[in-house]
Amino acid sequence: MAVTLVNATGMQFGVGSDETGLQVESVDFNYMNDEVFRLSRQGEHEGFAHKNPRCEITINGETGTAGLASATLAATITVANLISAHGVSTGGVYVTEVIETYSREDWNKLTINAIRHPGIT
Repeated sequence: MAVTLVNATGMQFGVGSDETGLQVESVDFNYMNDEVFRLSRQGEHEGFAHKNPRCEITINGETGTAGLASATLAATITVANLISAHGVSTGGVYVTEVIETYSREDWNKLTINAIRHPGIT
């Protein structure tokens, strides 16, 4: 079904690209880093450092038989909707978790969780 955008300049509707082996429903990007706090002798925060930037990626959709549907734990995957933003613009995407869901009256579903570290290719 075609979508007509009205008064939505610069906006994106829906998922940008198809993912291989998956009828994609959503792709989530969660950018984060670790914080290390400098404490006073009373244990109060006086400063902090940010380190280890990374992006956790979650891909949800109805499963096929190839591509992302055959993702292996700890292996790298190619994400068609991958974006470079918020300080995480390089690094491989590694599978950390795969969840398959089967139900009585619905399509088989797949959730792939992955992580991207700029320092790990």
